[in-house]
Order: sequence, then structure tokens, then C-alpha cells
Amino acid sequence: MSGVGVSSRYQGWPDILEFLTLPGLRDLQINNADTNFRSCLKFFERSACTLNHLAICDDGGKLTACLDAMPTVTSLYIDVGCDMSLIARILTKTPLLVPRLATLTLRLLEPEDYHLSLVDFLCERFARAVSVKVHLDDDDVSRLPTVS
Repeated sequence: MSGVGVSSRYQGWPDILEFLTLPGLRDLQINNADTNFRSCLKFFERSACTLNHLAICDDGGKLTACLDAMPTVTSLYIDVGCDMSLIARILTKTPLLVPRLATLTLRLLEPEDYHLSLVDFLCERFARAVSVKVHLDDDDVSRLPTVS
């Protein structure tokens, strides 16, 4: 199996990742901000997978741990549900948590004017080695503009 999507959890139900071991996993999509990231980290450790693509819904507190556990990620999609400057600080931390990153897609759930300057900052920081894409609270990913 190369790809898995984890969406909404029902209250009181166990997190499905607690029961899985997927060493061949390359693509993981976590579509719920309420996902138990402790389960994710244990899943990453248990599976010893080499993720290429990670899609995550983040409130700012979980991203660092996930990226630290999966430095092989080359494509990262983040539903930004928190202060964009926090995401920028996490992604530009030295040394980089995702040294192989080639594509970064940000979905801004509550777009603000200052977000564009932070996207410009990310583009400059990655020195064109990473394609940075942004889309504004729209599920039509095919219309993502590339910012460079």
C-alpha cells in the first residue's frame, strides 16, 4: 500500500493509526485537526516508512513533531488553521526539518493580507529550490497558483 487518508474520527473511537503498520507507505493524508498526533508518531516509528507526500491539517502545535519524525517528505500540503507566521518559523527552522522538500502547498483557511508577505518570505528562504503554492480556502486544488 502506497497511500492512506485519515479523515474524521468519531469521539470515543480509537485512532485507526494505532492498529496499522505500513512500511511501504509513501503518501499520507491526515484530514482532521483533531487527529491524535501521538498515534501518528508511534505509527511512523512502528512502520519505519519513507513518506514522500504528507498532507496535514495543523493548528501549529503538531507540525514540528510530524516533520521531525518524517524528514523524507518531498511534498507537503498544510491546511493552515493557525498563525501563518508560526508555520513559516517551523518550516524555515535551521536545520530544516524537511531537507528534501520540493513542493510546499499551503491552504489558508482564514486568509489575511500579511500571508502574502510570509509566502514571499518562504519563497526567498527556500531560494527557488522549493515550489511554494497557495490556495485560499477552496477545495479545487487544480486551480492552485504557483508563487515564485
